[in-house]
Amino acid sequence: MAVGQRAIRQTVPEPKTARQPLRQEVVDGIKAYILRNELRPGDPLPTEPALCEALGASRSSVREAIRILTALDIVEVRHGHGTYVGRLSLSALVESLTFRGLLSPDDDFQVMSDLIEVRELFERGMAERLVSSLDEEQIDRLEAHVDEMRRAGAGEGHGFVEADRAFHTLLLAPLGNDLIGQLSAAFWDVYVIVAPHLDEDRHLPRERAGREYRQDVRQMAALQPLAA
Repeated sequence: MAVGQRAIRQTVPEPKTARQPLRQEVVDGIKAYILRNELRPGDPLPTEPALCEALGASRSSVREAIRILTALDIVEVRHGHGTYVGRLSLSALVESLTFRGLLSPDDDFQVMSDLIEVRELFERGMAERLVSSLDEEQIDRLEAHVDEMRRAGAGEGHGFVEADRAFHTLLLAPLGNDLIGQLSAAFWDVYVIVAPHLDEDRHLPRERAGREYRQDVRQMAALQPLAA
């Protein structure tokens, strides 16, 4: 073998015996660390070098995993301070449903109808608990939000969506179920983004919605003595 060939062969690095973790493995490793240490939203995560050492991963792999987890709101990067456990919100669901609603102009109204149907399913499924949880003052406040929706639907005011969101936030608050509250908020986040792209005559019928909400409130008020 020629001297030149030996020199070239010696410059080729030996293959590594330890395989660098794939991106998804690093993502799963960080999630496992959060669960194993019972961290809560807002708790700090180890530094990037510490994560690299603990997971046996490169800096680029850890950074990519952090970006993925940030998009899912599982972690939060605070520049100049470090990385923390995120709010664990439903922001990824909102992004996905919003994109689905905007993707096809023929299907956007159907997406909105589906969202409202799902919301109504779990609200009506908890009707008995809602009735027993609301007091007279809260029912009066629900009526006030319905009035705001009626005025907005009749063109006498603005903020139908805001009043609608406030109505459902107040309706569900006594349950103390954070997940249901987040789901309801997620539905309206999607609506606020997608609705402006709908044709005006395909918007959800606001006057009918206001009448239905008022009927629901009156039924809850009538049933309250029975639930007491």
